[in-house]
Amino acid sequence: MFDEITFKKAAKSAESLYRENGLDKNMRGEDAFTDAGIKVAWCVYEGVTKARQKYKENFLGLIAGGIETDTDPEKQGASIEKYVRENFGTMDENTRDFYGTGVLSSANWSMLVNDAWLLAGVHSGVEFFLASRRTERNIWDANNKRLRVFGRELIGMTSFGFTFKDSQWPQLGEVAIRTGKAQTPDFLTYQKEVMARQGKWRDLLAPPSAQPVITALTPAKGPAAGKTKVTITGKNMARVIKVGFENTVVPATDNTATSVQTTTPRHGAGPVNVTLFNDDGVASEPRLKAFTYI
Repeated sequence: MFDEITFKKAAKSAESLYRENGLDKNMRGEDAFTDAGIKVAWCVYEGVTKARQKYKENFLGLIAGGIETDTDPEKQGASIEKYVRENFGTMDENTRDFYGTGVLSSANWSMLVNDAWLLAGVHSGVEFFLASRRTERNIWDANNKRLRVFGRELIGMTSFGFTFKDSQWPQLGEVAIRTGKAQTPDFLTYQKEVMARQGKWRDLLAPPSAQPVITALTPAKGPAAGKTKVTITGKNMARVIKVGFENTVVPATDNTATSVQTTTPRHGAGPVNVTLFNDDGVASEPRLKAFTYI
């Protein structure tokens, strides 16, 4: 584990690789490798490691994934939604006492800061909850032909002894836990791993999800004007993101393993088929005449 002196030395030793790859600026376009920039990264690292040391097994873990902004999340990829931030909290370089499950959210964010956060989790052996699914859109930025930050985080986890399993909170999807030997990689090692695996990112994709199954809708009827709040029950629903009422698709919310909620769109009077869609494109069998517009 780093102290402040070895942390700064490790950051400086990797500086040239970050600069060569255009990763040397913070969110405002300022140099992330000034003393002040490195200090921000150190404070994030120290905040995680000190909290882990204080709370030991009661430290819940860290939340990985990009924070959702006002841009279109379908294009943005890897977004942590408002629900997760409100219910699990955030942390930055000023955070010094938290139980974990903090989303990294700093006005001084840089790739160095993000990497310091991940290395703190790796060095401390904490769990990483994946608020973003391991899909192609979330891992790879096809427009710019480069890894998204979430893809970089997944490389860090899998390179340094962590594997994925389902978490106890459906909203957070999978969790990465340390199953290999404890490791203490530095920034240079991490950056080299990312560069080596840049073209092998498909290895990070999650296996196809289980097909959701619909058993009931409550209520099962509502006005043709729409806006009826409906609870859909069944199984394999943790990864459902959309609900189809015939040819109109609306968002799914409040997932559990056995239910989702949604709000009906407008439709003409009469019964309609309902279909669920997972984040990786897997769809349920249509539930025939599952909802009736009146």
